Amino acid sequence: MHKSLLHRATLLLGCLLLLHPAPAQVDADATAKTKALYGNLRRVGSSDQFLFAQEFFNSYRQTGLNDGETASDSRDVTGAHPAVLGSDFHYFLYKTDNEKRIHTEALRYAYGQGYAITMDWHMFGRYEASFNYNAASNNRYLMYNIVRDLYGDRAWFYGELDKVISLLNNSFVVNGERIPVVLRLFHEMNGGWFWWGSAATNAADYRAFYQLTVNYIRSRCTSVLFAWSPDSVADFNYYPGTGYVDVLGLDMYEIGDSWNTTAKFRTEMGKIVDHCQANAKVAVLSETGYRNGDANWASGNYWKDRVLPAILGDATGKTKKIAWVLAWMNAPWENPYTPYVSSSATAKAAFVDFKNSWNVVFGNELPFALYGTPARTAVAGAGETPALHLYPVPSYGKVTVQLAGFPAGADLRITSPLGNAVYREHLSGDRAEVDLTGRLPAGVYVVTARDAARAISRKLVIK
Repeated sequence: MHKSLLHRATLLLGCLLLLHPAPAQVDADATAKTKALYGNLRRVGSSDQFLFAQEFFNSYRQTGLNDGETASDSRDVTGAHPAVLGSDFHYFLYKTDNEKRIHTEALRYAYGQGYAITMDWHMFGRYEASFNYNAASNNRYLMYNIVRDLYGDRAWFYGELDKVISLLNNSFVVNGERIPVVLRLFHEMNGGWFWWGSAATNAADYRAFYQLTVNYIRSRCTSVLFAWSPDSVADFNYYPGTGYVDVLGLDMYEIGDSWNTTAKFRTEMGKIVDHCQANAKVAVLSETGYRNGDANWASGNYWKDRVLPAILGDATGKTKKIAWVLAWMNAPWENPYTPYVSSSATAKAAFVDFKNSWNVVFGNELPFALYGTPARTAVAGAGETPALHLYPVPSYGKVTVQLAGFPAGADLRITSPLGNAVYREHLSGDRAEVDLTGRLPAGVYVVTARDAARAISRKLVIK
């Protein structure tokens, strides 16, 4: 049965209450929107829902590079974009200026819709234009040398970080505000395929390398959350420490196959979730997809028949406590990781079923602004549980607001998907009509009613 967006928003907003104190982020000087994103990702992770994410969803499609940031394979099939955009600094630093422009516009568009942004970096080494481990290349010694400041490799590395920092500070900007980015540094380090991986280094040097990188970036940029994601096994030998990581992920493909069984996924993801819950961090399934067998099955049924049951069927409930699940990119050189317009009807129908699960949140279903200040439900002893109802939904301008549980009235605030306040009013009674005709453009907004003891939010769609 197709889920109701209003019902979905009501359930999620009604049940989310952060039980931990405010987390100590890696960067204490992060921007307000970066801190809000961190809190709201934790908020999603505390629920039984997760955001759907995809790498390059609106700048690459199965047919090739996509110069048109409002389109995506996901939207063609389901009518909606993913709620999280994955991207990669590799495509900003080592590709043409035109491709860099396309990815930049795609990223700015996604942020403008209120979606989260996560970046990885398939970084080229100094001695070979490759991110792969090569026993014959001096790239294999890079991490060792950078950690010990040998042969000029650390100065070279800082120069490469400066290029990324320039993008974060100067290119990833909308309306004068820097876009918060979840930066997933040097991923899959416990595998041997990257020059920063296990074939080239050891866990102690990796930890020092990661810490050195975080220290350099956070001293020069205030819009970053730092993410760490091993491959398939939650190998905490490589974990750089709670003071250096905001988001913990797991990269695991072919969930349900013999090498990455469902039981293994639940065990390893459970370790990530346990750590996050104990340390007020965010857990994610940072990469997944199916690369074997029939392309139509891999792109469609994998999500419905493998990923969703693996998460929802966990008897411990731990794997539900993740903020997002990221599919790898659709591109001509890959089998599709999600269905596209030319996929089989079976693949597309299965993906739509996955999207329609109450537990899965796409971009058009975000129930609150990821970059806004979270509203809390009533505190203990505050009296009647608060309620906020809006009529009609969607609205064409005039909105009837009905309140309960606010004996002295409430301050009403309407915010954009980015958390910016666009309307404020104090309501002294339990019912009022707010006329927004001509005051707000069509779009999705969040309405929050608040007094000194409690607050509650609802989604508002203006046509």
